[in-house]
Amino acid sequence: MFNQVWCLRHLVGDDVDFTIYTWTYFEAGKTDIRLNTIHEAFVRWSLLMDRAPAPTLLYATTDGSKSAELHKQYAKFGFNVVSILRGVLKHGLAERPAWGVVGDGKHTTTRYGENETEARKKSLGVMYRNWHPGPLGFQVAADAYAWRLAKAALKAIAQLEQGTTYTPKPALVTTSALGESKCADFDKPTMKKSWCDVDEPPNCMMHQLPAWGRPQIQYATKSDTLNPMVDRFVAELEEKVNPDSNLIPRDERDLPKCKHFDHCRGYRANFMTYRLPRMQSGVIKVCCVHWDKCHERLLQASFYLDSKKLPPPKPDEPEKCVLVEDKFEVATSTGGHFYLSIDMAKAPNVYISHVIAL
Repeated sequence: MFNQVWCLRHLVGDDVDFTIYTWTYFEAGKTDIRLNTIHEAFVRWSLLMDRAPAPTLLYATTDGSKSAELHKQYAKFGFNVVSILRGVLKHGLAERPAWGVVGDGKHTTTRYGENETEARKKSLGVMYRNWHPGPLGFQVAADAYAWRLAKAALKAIAQLEQGTTYTPKPALVTTSALGESKCADFDKPTMKKSWCDVDEPPNCMMHQLPAWGRPQIQYATKSDTLNPMVDRFVAELEEKVNPDSNLIPRDERDLPKCKHFDHCRGYRANFMTYRLPRMQSGVIKVCCVHWDKCHERLLQASFYLDSKKLPPPKPDEPEKCVLVEDKFEVATSTGGHFYLSIDMAKAPNVYISHVIAL
């Protein structure tokens, strides 16, 4: 989840109006400082996208109060916090349902489940498969969110009918909803200063599936004559994709509508080069597909920026990522692109899933 926040533009696209972070149910055991950092990064980098989409944190339980301070800081920009159980416990169930329990106190299945077989109705009516919400749990969240957006749309229409006029926001990222605000302007910033003082979100190439945006980082081809390491170009990339998930009720695994779209995917070659766009802070991260503790071998790879060999990478968050550069050191300019090369000779069976630059 932590690496996906760095890849918002590639993951969802720059044309979205809303972003929703749903990984809160994976966060058990994480410290508040770590969570506040990545939550603020998600909120802030969402608002720095082209259309300044309104960000939302979705909590599978009633834990939304953890984000009260963050909400206080960013609510004026459209940031919201949604808790699946808060309304359910108020109007339906008396207590949080155990894993596998059917019903939310008002419904026993989802809307489209009403026309399914009895077995499917029961399966679709589960509130929580485990720590993941079940189909009915996600419908509760989707309905609450849709109601909120519909209410906002009606309010906007009413204002337009009353003669309110709006000046369209310029398309430039630097004139985003945050304007010139820096993290230091807020009461209790949690992000690193180098992550804050930027005017656009991080750049990323993400090989995982699906992705609805476009990568800002490109794999360098042999025709890229500006690449100082072009003489080490390897034509063939080896692809590896994880198999279809079996985390689906047994009787429903063969139904096309129940297939997972999500797939971990990575590429490797003995020598790989990526073209990085202009950087603002000098942060470079590389992640691998998390098979067999890939990060331990990725730490043995050699990294080059343009043609200069970099110091060994450091372990990073999440575990499958390494930190190549934390600030401008070898890269000393924000004015142009760089080439990041990875010598994988000492990193067998490592498949690159993300390349990130800020």
